[in-house]
Amino acid sequence: DQRQRFTDKVAFVTGAGGGICRATALAFAPEGAQLVVADRDQDANAETVRQIEQDGGEAVGVRCDLTSAEDLQAALQVAVTTYGGLDIAFNNAGIEQKTSPLADIAEDHWDQVIAVNLRSGARTNFDPAHQLWWSRWKIVVPDHSGDWATLCDIEL
Repeated sequence: DQRQRFTDKVAFVTGAGGGICRATALAFAPEGAQLVVADRDQDANAETVRQIEQDGGEAVGVRCDLTSAEDLQAALQVAVTTYGGLDIAFNNAGIEQKTSPLADIAEDHWDQVIAVNLRSGARTNFDPAHQLWWSRWKIVVPDHSGDWATLCDIEL
């Protein structure tokens, strides 16, 4: 069945408590993926898990502040402990910067934006300690038709 393209695949979705990330987690579920959904908002993340399970999917939610290497490592370890590894990562969690002149952006806020929007995704995908948990990498995105397009499929 074409609707089960991710059967026996484990997908890790960051920022799954809402927005595009929640929508992505909800899209992976009917495709057969087992999900580890991570968000710093525990209640919103629990709601995502509830919606996935209500629709017959399988998911575990973990509270994760992506600016914390320890939180991220613990969240990834949940995937390994629960499902035996990882196959897919959707690292799209992010925070927005209010539109303002560059000179008006506080340095601590800028650091937070970089930590969440840039560093956390790189840490999830490319930290050598995390690569041990991956059987292979598959980078997928929804294409314009609502179908899934594989950008990259790397056997390790």
